[in-house]
Amino acid sequence: MRKLNEIYNLFIVSNTDRKEYIEAFFTTSKLGKYFSDYLVASELNISKSEAIKKIIADNKLVKSIYVGDTIKDLEATKLINIPFIQAKYGFGNDLKTSYYIDSIEELPGVIQRMMFK
Repeated sequence: MRKLNEIYNLFIVSNTDRKEYIEAFFTTSKLGKYFSDYLVASELNISKSEAIKKIIADNKLVKSIYVGDTIKDLEATKLINIPFIQAKYGFGNDLKTSYYIDSIEELPGVIQRMMFK
C-alpha cells in the first residue's frame, strides 16, 4: 500500500452496513494512513455506482480505476464507465475480466499495463 500511495491517491468505497467497519479495518491493519478518503454507500442510502461517482467528485479525481471483487463492483463501474480490476482473492467468483490481480502486490503492474495499453 505504501508503494501504491506514493504514486496514486487511494480510496475505499464500500457497501458495508456501517462506516465503523472501515474504520476498524484502518486501525487493525494499520493501513488507514495510505487512504485519502472513504465512503460507505449504505450510510448515504445510495448505490455503489453513485458512491463511486461521489468520491470521484468530492476528491476532484481526473482518472479513476476501481479494484473490486464482486459482480456488483464490476456492474457499478460499468454504469459510470471507469476501468475495473478484479481482486480474484476476494469474496466473488472469477468475473472473466480483462484485468485482474491474484494478490495486492500485482496491482502496480496491472495499472501500468492498463495505462500503456
